[in-house]
Amino acid sequence: MTRGLLLFLLSISMISQAQVMSGPLHMTVDSATTLELRGPIAWDPGAAATVINNGSIVFGPDATLNEHAGHPITGLGTERTTLVRTTPLVNLDPGGLGATLSTSMAPDTLTVVRGHLAATDTGGGQSIDRWYALRSSDPITDPVIRFHFDTTELNGANEADLTLERAIASIPFWMSYPGIVDLIGNTVMSSLVDSLGIFTLFPTTLSTGAPDENASDLWTLGPMPAYDRVHLRGPSTMDLKAVVLIDAQGRIARNLGDLGNGSSILLSDLAPGTYFLRSQDRVILPLVHQ
Repeated sequence: MTRGLLLFLLSISMISQAQVMSGPLHMTVDSATTLELRGPIAWDPGAAATVINNGSIVFGPDATLNEHAGHPITGLGTERTTLVRTTPLVNLDPGGLGATLSTSMAPDTLTVVRGHLAATDTGGGQSIDRWYALRSSDPITDPVIRFHFDTTELNGANEADLTLERAIASIPFWMSYPGIVDLIGNTVMSSLVDSLGIFTLFPTTLSTGAPDENASDLWTLGPMPAYDRVHLRGPSTMDLKAVVLIDAQGRIARNLGDLGNGSSILLSDLAPGTYFLRSQDRVILPLVHQ
């Protein structure tokens, strides 16, 4: 971005009284640039704005972003905000970045980072062009997350097919959470998330629009609940690749390799609890171990 525009924005951010920054605005934040909005500012780039962020835009605790549909910030950089909250969150969208949170516990220090690049899972599937990294200094184990997206970020996906997913261990391994897609508000909401982390949206069907068979329906685990051992049943002509067991906190409890029909999984050295069996091709099966 130009030096004059940067100095103008920075000068606005230092004013103590509430300010409204409005557009239309066409700007680029360079990769070596950090733009800080520190005062009580509502930044509205404008209904026809083009904002490319290749650096970092930092929103203070009293600064918010108001994006217009069809004109979200894009680029290789990130937007960030950090808040201190000593009470539980109720439908809070920090910085107006589009990740709305409700919790039963106080996060203390909450940080929200947003980026605009697609992620890839182990099966080669592509997410939408938006992700959030949500962190808190005090653990949050039951957040309700409403993930906002813009229709320009779908990356070929059908809105109705979007599923909230969290990075497990390291990208590109993701865990799916059932949720509700709001086609009017352009959000995906899930109340089944077990911790904060890095989130994005993946389509659950092929981006071509052709029907995608739910592969999880082809496989079963039994007996359930399981004790010393559980058995996998499925098509004799198929194998599940790179299978792992994930615990209720989203951690990989065991790497199982490739499994097929009739495979037996020993559980005697596994702590009792609820787990998910997940394969590289995104077959997900619940497992209750007693």
